[in-house]
Amino acid sequence: MNFTHEIEFYEQRALVGRNFYEQAGIKRDQEGLETLLKKVNYAKVHLSQMGPVDRSKIYNTNLVEFIEFSNSLELAEIILKGALTRKESRGAHFREDIQSRDDKNFAGHTIVWKEEADLCIDFIV
Repeated sequence: MNFTHEIEFYEQRALVGRNFYEQAGIKRDQEGLETLLKKVNYAKVHLSQMGPVDRSKIYNTNLVEFIEFSNSLELAEIILKGALTRKESRGAHFREDIQSRDDKNFAGHTIVWKEEADLCIDFIV
């Protein structure tokens, strides 16, 4: 039996993937990263309106792909908040709005954790 959902998660997955490539790729800036973070958060908030249409109990690739999409949204948020926290260009991560390197903070680490449902992030030197 197939079920329908208000939002097609395959379309959202393609949209987030394309936008991630365009706004969080090699060349990025704060505005694009923040815009993409809003799109990722939109998808996370509306995840309950998406879902697999295949409800079979065996060999359900549709369910696996939906779970992978849900997990990828969590990772996307972590990556985007990390990119926004690190205010420098380094290697392949080129911030068009911040073109200099920060050698003092080079050895720093991005620390991510959750408190309740909130993602917390800090940059520790």
